[in-house]
Amino acid sequence: AGDGWPKESLLNLMPQSIKEYARPVYLGPPDVVAKSFWKEITASKPDDGEPGSERKTLLQRYGESWRTIVLGFLLAIVVAIPLGILAGTYDVVSKLAEPFVNFFSYMPAPAFGVVLMAMFGLDLGPKIMLVFLGTLPSAILTISKTTRGLDSSLLEAAQTLGANQKQLITTVVIPGILPNLYKDLRLLFGTAWTWLVIAELLGFKSGLSEIIDTHGRRF
Repeated sequence: AGDGWPKESLLNLMPQSIKEYARPVYLGPPDVVAKSFWKEITASKPDDGEPGSERKTLLQRYGESWRTIVLGFLLAIVVAIPLGILAGTYDVVSKLAEPFVNFFSYMPAPAFGVVLMAMFGLDLGPKIMLVFLGTLPSAILTISKTTRGLDSSLLEAAQTLGANQKQLITTVVIPGILPNLYKDLRLLFGTAWTWLVIAELLGFKSGLSEIIDTHGRRF
């Protein structure tokens, strides 16, 4: 009668997987996650079939997008900071520059895409210039408004002590607006990011926008 009973323990009779998996599988070890992330962003992808496209890793595409946005933004603030400070300090400069800048700010930067490609080619140039054109008007207007918000008593005190026009700008205006200028630049950098996707679709597609566009067309 005892021959009909199983001779192995019940746990050994349960189905077992050939391959061992970490438990729980949805929460992998941190080192495994980090290695997988690095492998994915450095792995070469097949060509997308676009003109000018290459076998680029995700990390390289991040670098392309970062280079476009940083160069365009830096170029914009190099022009906007002196212009904005002068417009906020001198009424003559404000009346000459701000009406034109204000009008230009309402014109969509992508409308200049064809002109930019004709002038700067199909590679990185038009992308940087589109970010530059999209950021510049708002940067000039913002910095000039910040400059006008400087406490006028500081200027009066400096003039009483005999400061000339150059000294007013270098020793009073610029140091006085630096905290607010830093805040303005931080916000303007966020504004510059809004132009990135459109900029990277000019000419040869590049960066993260190329991935977005390709996956969008291929569902």
